[in-house]
Amino acid sequence: PELLADRSQKYPRVVHAEMNLISNSPSLKGALVVVYPLCICADCAGPLIQEGISAVLQPSIHNARWSESNEIALDMFKHAGVEVINYEVATPQANRS
Repeated sequence: PELLADRSQKYPRVVHAEMNLISNSPSLKGALVVVYPLCICADCAGPLIQEGISAVLQPSIHNARWSESNEIALDMFKHAGVEVINYEVATPQANRS
């Protein structure tokens, strides 16, 4: 919908995948959480830590818009003893003839 084109209206209405995971999982204690295409933000890091996850597997590419929140999340994970594993995202190569 057009409403979602306006970020000031979109963000209060969108639930991140990590929060959906928490809402729909019986337990995340000891879980490895895999995310794509964005890294986990600080708003989602806290609840995931509270759920008892043991590790996060996330892309090594960071979105500039979310970089401050991602850095806070990394610090939160560090202090909570949650392992963060970064993976490289393959980018499609141009078709070479």
